[in-house]
Amino acid sequence: MRGRPLSWRLTAGFIAFAAAILCLGSLVLHQAERWSERAAVDTLRATVQLGARGMNAWLAERFADADVFSSHASMQHVLRHAVERGVGKAEEEDIQNSLDAIRQRYGYPSVSIIDTEQKLAVFSSGVRPRHADIALATAVAGVDGVRWIDLPFPGSANAYRAAVVRRIAAHGPLAHFVFYLEVDPVQLVRALTQSSPKVFDGHGILMRVQDGKPVRFGSIGGPAGESLAVVDDVVAGSIEHRLLTAPQNLVKGVSGSGHEAIAMREALSLPGWYLVGVLDETEIHAGLREPTRVAMVAYGVLLALVAAGLVLWLRAERHHHFQREAEMAGFYDQILRGGDALFVLNDWRGKVVDASESTLKAFRLARDQLIGSDIMALAPDSERDAVLEMVKGMRPGDSRRFTGQRRRSDGSIFFVEGSVGLLEIQGRRYFHSVATDVTQARELQARLQQAASVFELAPAAIVVCNSEREVVSVNPAFTAITGYTPEEVLGVPVEALTTGADPEKNAMMVAAVLENDFWEGELEGRRKNGQTYPRHMLAAAHRDASGEVYQFVGMFTDLTALREAQTRAEFHANHDQLTGLPNRRRLDAVLPTLVRQAAERDRSLTVVVLNLDRFKSINESFGLPEGDRMLVALAQRLQASLPADKLFHFGADEFVGLLEGPPVGHALTINRMLEVACCKYTAGTHAITPSVSVGVASYPELSQDAESLLRNAGAALSTAKCRGGKTWQLYEPAMNASAHDDMLLAVELQSAIEHRQLELHYQPQARLSNWSLTGVEALLRWKHPRRGMVSPARFVPIAEASGLIVELSQWVLEEACRTWAGWCSDGLLPPPIAVNVSALQFSRPGFVEQVQQTMARFGVAPHGLVLELTESLIMESSEAAVATMERLSAMGVRIALDDFGTGYSSLSYLTRFPLDKLKIDRSFVLPIGTAKGQEAEAIVQSVVSMAKALRLRVIAEGVETDEQANFLKDCGCDEMQGYLYSRPIPDEALRSLLETTLPLRSAAAPSGLQPLFGREGR
Repeated sequence: MRGRPLSWRLTAGFIAFAAAILCLGSLVLHQAERWSERAAVDTLRATVQLGARGMNAWLAERFADADVFSSHASMQHVLRHAVERGVGKAEEEDIQNSLDAIRQRYGYPSVSIIDTEQKLAVFSSGVRPRHADIALATAVAGVDGVRWIDLPFPGSANAYRAAVVRRIAAHGPLAHFVFYLEVDPVQLVRALTQSSPKVFDGHGILMRVQDGKPVRFGSIGGPAGESLAVVDDVVAGSIEHRLLTAPQNLVKGVSGSGHEAIAMREALSLPGWYLVGVLDETEIHAGLREPTRVAMVAYGVLLALVAAGLVLWLRAERHHHFQREAEMAGFYDQILRGGDALFVLNDWRGKVVDASESTLKAFRLARDQLIGSDIMALAPDSERDAVLEMVKGMRPGDSRRFTGQRRRSDGSIFFVEGSVGLLEIQGRRYFHSVATDVTQARELQARLQQAASVFELAPAAIVVCNSEREVVSVNPAFTAITGYTPEEVLGVPVEALTTGADPEKNAMMVAAVLENDFWEGELEGRRKNGQTYPRHMLAAAHRDASGEVYQFVGMFTDLTALREAQTRAEFHANHDQLTGLPNRRRLDAVLPTLVRQAAERDRSLTVVVLNLDRFKSINESFGLPEGDRMLVALAQRLQASLPADKLFHFGADEFVGLLEGPPVGHALTINRMLEVACCKYTAGTHAITPSVSVGVASYPELSQDAESLLRNAGAALSTAKCRGGKTWQLYEPAMNASAHDDMLLAVELQSAIEHRQLELHYQPQARLSNWSLTGVEALLRWKHPRRGMVSPARFVPIAEASGLIVELSQWVLEEACRTWAGWCSDGLLPPPIAVNVSALQFSRPGFVEQVQQTMARFGVAPHGLVLELTESLIMESSEAAVATMERLSAMGVRIALDDFGTGYSSLSYLTRFPLDKLKIDRSFVLPIGTAKGQEAEAIVQSVVSMAKALRLRVIAEGVETDEQANFLKDCGCDEMQGYLYSRPIPDEALRSLLETTLPLRSAAAPSGLQPLFGREGR
């Protein structure tokens, strides 16, 4: 009874389906024809417009080629040269090669240069222009710009040829020359017919009005190959004729083949020319014929298949019905006998009818114990009301989800989740429930929640990575420590978060985790702001059953606060709490290391022990707080002389300083420490001048190890105190007298500068040609109150070692400028003063400004000062030296190279420096005239020749005999300096010399005065 209505409905549906398909097919076919025609119009319009753009582009290229090639500068230059001077072989080859290259590169049949006066193609590549072609080109030669000309085609009256021509120049000798390019229009016609053969048939795609009537052009074959030619005249009334006469560019009509067609024209950039496309109706609807035939066949096949399928389905439906019933019975039995689901079937009274094996195991009951029992006995008392409420009001087919507790036979409780449904079988109602034991899942969830709480609340940073070590999870502590938010690090390789933070140890940690699945230790980390920090880290790898790592977990804590606390504790342990200086404990740790390093580097180490004299009396008189303040003040004063890591607070009133380097260089530092320590100190309303004693010992000169250094310095301190204090004492037994004297001399030299015990002597310089005075060299002299005259050879090296050379050199510069200014003010005409510059002074920043300020302060003219530099000085930093010398030279200050020949003596480096004079060293002058003087004489001659080649003046030092002077004069040496002319003399003696050898002048030098030496022309 149920199958019969269904089969009827299916049959009626089949008939309605067939009718609907037929109507729909007719409608689709009609609409497809309309769409096809519309698409054909769009295609024709797009094809013709695209073809016209292509032809216009092709024409524009031909015009552009003619314009570019005819106006090319190199071609015009060669052609003009040929016209003005005659065509040589080289010019002819150049022009011919250019024309051949154009023709071969761009595919022109002919490329020529036509002389319109001679009506001759003077140069040609390819097909040579015929007389008729030349005549046509000559006719448009007087018109500016590129012109298109029609050319006759020999052998065919209908064939079409063309060329583009352009006058090479509007004026001048090239005005009667024309650049001629013959074009091949059939190339574009061929391309159009090949790309769109249905629209462009090749026999009439171009139209123009010719001799008063429209004609069609197309490609035709001939003995000379394919060409563009007149196909036929356009017949009146044809679709082509209507196309040219209609106002619109798209018309419908009958084509030459007799079919309905649509045609379209598009004007070309050549006046009167059109591109024409024609599309027959057969082509318009050609795409529909095959789909229509296929659709009809498919329609018939479809109806047959649907009908056959309907019959087969009806026959198989009954068979499937019985088969499904058998399958459901087997499925039900499978549920009861196997599987993990807890299945229970009970009747409407609550009696258990059937249950699965899993249910028996879960409740720990035998089948005969469960079957027939009350279903409510399986639930604890607290759950029974909820069970009754859940099934209340259910109807057959209803199903409801539940979660609750169940009780085993032993009274233990477990948790279940599932569904209960109501079904009706043969008029009887049964409840069936399917549930799953979720006890373990709930316990796992509780553990996961607990772990999540630990993960979120843990003070240590936790980062979880996948097997590729890409971050998948981080906790809030990670963000607090590193500064990275979870969004910034998820998916990022964990190595990228520690870039630059001890990469070697990071790699070691990764290797250890991969090998042992665990690693613990300290590792440097990097915060988001780039700051690195110490951290204690635990890292572990988790593996699956196959042994492959599927997860990495890292946990670390920030050790920054701990390290800072350790640093503070270490600082307090190694530094004095009052002064903040390193204490005795630190000194005991550092001093042996410094002694060992000094031994390895073969250097000296000096220990300075400084002690406040009678400090106990100060504490007793002014109180301990005031004594502490004095110690702090003393520490601050001493830090101005020594680096903080080289000054130690050794005891209550004792300080220790460490000085590296030669002992002679430390005398000034020790003296300065003594001076600042003995400066006045204000204690309340009282001014105190503390007394300090200093003991000094050196390694390896005076001591053998750290212990003996401190012991010897302490002994020297005791000696200083015995001498009344306020002095320093060097531990002497192991030190030679010379070193001791050098240190004392360094202190005395500083005092000499301050108390003006130094003076300048001046050694005159003379011109060899007439022995006239050309300048003087300032030489430093020291008249010691106890030692007498101290030689510069004695004290200058000490000044260099102690750093006094800069102060000493500046004093010489100022004194020389002061002397020069005094000569001017006394009415003398002063010669230039040469001043020696030390390497340390020359290399200091601001040297040029210092010279400039000194000259300005004393009013010294630029020509009044000469700076003498040594070879080694300017070669130590040649680039910086060149820059400094150029700035001095720009000021007008002259520069002389002192002691030439004793250093590099290279011609190549002399050319780099802005020098004015070379001074030949006395070691080359003294041997002149002696038996062993030949080598020296040869060197002097070479130096003079080299200097002359560089336009430098030359002065020889140490000239003491007439024979030396005559030899130097004969060699071409300009000036001399030495005892033969004058010894170094003080200022008073030089003034007398100036008064006798030079006329008296006004206080200022005459305006016309030029420097007495320098580079010629400079």
